[in-house]
Amino acid sequence: MIKLAVGRDATPDFWDDNNKGNYAIFQRHFMNEYLFVEDARSFQAKVGLARKYHLRGMSVFALGFEDPAMWESVSSKS
Repeated sequence: MIKLAVGRDATPDFWDDNNKGNYAIFQRHFMNEYLFVEDARSFQAKVGLARKYHLRGMSVFALGFEDPAMWESVSSKS
């Protein structure tokens, strides 16, 4: 997914276990740029965090581009 977004010059996507998310680094105009991508794994971590602290909701930037498996983590009680 990341290579599709930034072209073939992107690094492979990396998992940041501290922030529980995927990212890639690529260069554009001699600067490093970072791309953060949510998938089912990262979304599940954020749902777990919201449940741990009994938050009433979460915010999602844009709908319709997500991995459909993300919604399984919302509907499950795990």
